[in-house]
Amino acid sequence: MGALALLLAWRTRQSVYGWFALGNLLWAWRIGALNVRDPGPWSPLLHWVFELSYSLFVAAMGMFLLAMVQRESRQARLLMLGFIAVATAFSLGNAFFNLPVLRTAHLLLTLMVALSLVSYLARYSWQQRSRGGALMCLTAAIGAVVGLRDWVVFRLQHDYEAYTWTRYAILALMLVMAWRLVDDYARSLSGQRELTRNLQETVQAKQRELEQVYEARRDLD
Repeated sequence: MGALALLLAWRTRQSVYGWFALGNLLWAWRIGALNVRDPGPWSPLLHWVFELSYSLFVAAMGMFLLAMVQRESRQARLLMLGFIAVATAFSLGNAFFNLPVLRTAHLLLTLMVALSLVSYLARYSWQQRSRGGALMCLTAAIGAVVGLRDWVVFRLQHDYEAYTWTRYAILALMLVMAWRLVDDYARSLSGQRELTRNLQETVQAKQRELEQVYEARRDLD
């Protein structure tokens, strides 16, 4: 899905596909990194990148959802950049000083960003009476709820043997992307049909006009 979205972003020049591609490729890398048993001397770097990649994923998917409702503003980009900067500082501090509280704060910050996104999309869908906005809000809410559950289980209850639910949050986002592809195709097909119909009507009108001119000239002759 990430590779497909990357190709669509390249061909259509639409940022919504680019954000989705970035998020999915990051998630695919995270899944692959979990299977690395012996990274050797690269273990500290791999651990830090893995920790930071979760915040990058949330930021990319947040921008994807905002782009879906056409609210991908410059202010939203700056806020996401600020979030990434703070998340990077937390992750570097945890990497250098090994302070679990920084990891907890990092995940809490990520969760707050997700909840803020849910609140914004809920307000947008209510004000605009947008079914698409409601779908985006539902998707973001699913991610926030499972993220909250994992944060409580792992960071507060310290149950490190528990099963994480966050890994499945990507499925809801993939369904949203599939819906977007179907909607884009349907709108493109409908637009093409409308264009063809207008072109046929224009040709028929021009043909009638030429016939009238021909009849007028014949009468004049």
